[in-house]
Amino acid sequence: MPAAAIRPAFDAAAKTLILAPMIRKPPPLSQSPSLPRQGSGLRLLTFAAVAMLVAALAFGAYYLMRGPAAGTGRIQVTLGDIRLAFDADYARFLPERSGGKMEQVDLAAQFPDFAPAGEIRGLTPASDLAALQERVIFLTLTPARKGIDPSGRTALLYARFLEPEEWSHPGGLIMRRFVAGSPFANEDLYLTPPEGRIFAARCARPAASPDGLPDACLHEFTIGALNVQLRFSPARLADWEALTQGARQLVARMLR
Repeated sequence: MPAAAIRPAFDAAAKTLILAPMIRKPPPLSQSPSLPRQGSGLRLLTFAAVAMLVAALAFGAYYLMRGPAAGTGRIQVTLGDIRLAFDADYARFLPERSGGKMEQVDLAAQFPDFAPAGEIRGLTPASDLAALQERVIFLTLTPARKGIDPSGRTALLYARFLEPEEWSHPGGLIMRRFVAGSPFANEDLYLTPPEGRIFAARCARPAASPDGLPDACLHEFTIGALNVQLRFSPARLADWEALTQGARQLVARMLR
C-alpha cells in the first residue's frame, strides 16, 4: 500500500489514542438504569464480550500508533539538505520508520526524559490515558522557511491580535487572550515577558462544551536550518524550560 494511503490510517489511530479518550469511564452503578432480573446470565456474557472488544480496540489503536516491530533500530532521514539519524521508535508513522528522503518528520517522545514514545510500556485498557496524554510530546521537523523567526512572532505577528489584559501563570509565564474574530480566536498565548522571545505557545482555549478532545499547545523554534514544532498538553506549560531544553537536546543529537 502506498505511503499516502497508509499515513491517514496511522494519523487516525494516533489521534484515537493520544488526542481523544479511547475509553470513557462508565457511570457509577447507582446511576446505571435498572435492569430486569431475567436473563442476567445473558447480560453478563454480553458485558464480557463488549469489554473484550473495547480492550482489543484499545490495544489495536496503540499498536497502529506505535507501528510494527519491523523497522526498529537507527534510521537515516534527509530533509532537504538536513540529515538526521534517530531511533525508529521516535517515528510516529510507519513510512517514516524506513528512513530516506522526506518533506517532514513526525516524532513522539516522553516527558521528562524524552525517551521514544514507541517504548511506552504497561499500557492497558485500564491505564490512565489522561496521564499518558500529558506525558507524550509531539515534534514535527521541517526545513526552516524564510519569514518571521518563531522567537519574534509575538511582537511582529501576534501582538495586534491580543487583548490588553494579561494574567500570571506558573513557571513565570504570562497569559494573554487572542481577540474574537482574529485568526487565532479561541486560543490563548502563554509567553515569557515581555515579548515571548524565549518562549511563546499558542494553546486552545477550553471549550464551553467539551468535545472529548484533549487541549493542546503549540510552540516552535529553529535549530540552524531546521524548524521544530512542539505539540504538548497545557499541563506541561509550567515545565516549559525543561520541555524546550529537552526538545532542543533531542533534536541536536539527531542532526548529522
